Amino acid sequence: MLRHVVARDGSRIAYTTQGQGDGPALVFTNGYTASSFYWKHMLRRFDGRARLVFWDLKGHGHSGPAQDLSATTVEDSVDDLRRVLDHAGVDRAVLFAFSLGCQVILEAWRHVPERIAGLVPILGTYERPFDHLFHPALGPRLFRVFRRVGPRLGGPGLKLAWLQTQAPLSFQVSRGLGLIGRRVQQAD
Repeated sequence: MLRHVVARDGSRIAYTTQGQGDGPALVFTNGYTASSFYWKHMLRRFDGRARLVFWDLKGHGHSGPAQDLSATTVEDSVDDLRRVLDHAGVDRAVLFAFSLGCQVILEAWRHVPERIAGLVPILGTYERPFDHLFHPALGPRLFRVFRRVGPRLGGPGLKLAWLQTQAPLSFQVSRGLGLIGRRVQQAD
């Protein structure tokens, strides 16, 4: 069931829960431009073993856009996560995260360690993620461009990238380049 909690800036943060089980809940935090769909294949591994909580960062998935762009920091995302935990009635959890979500759960460890039973960061980095994007010489340059274009062109750019994924041969080309693993299906 889709639920919402209100962030400090008034944004609506979406989350879902499912399952039951002994021990701490498992809470899943997405990366930038991803939403809860990223975790769908993990469900088979954990469903019925634990309570699962999936939430979307501001402006992602079913969450509303940030009401205040200055409230989109990693620290603000930690506060959003804490609000999701509170609203879902989760006292302590194992935090799973992908990409940017890794920064969120690592920062959560600094702010609310008593709420965390374990951390499972997947394909993420700490501090400056663009420094490690593609190539050490390219990542920081991409970040400077990203900062300059900001929301004006960032949103349309992401929509254009999504449209590209819908092109007839996009999946095959991406798989051939090694951007998509062999076991990933086109529907994913």
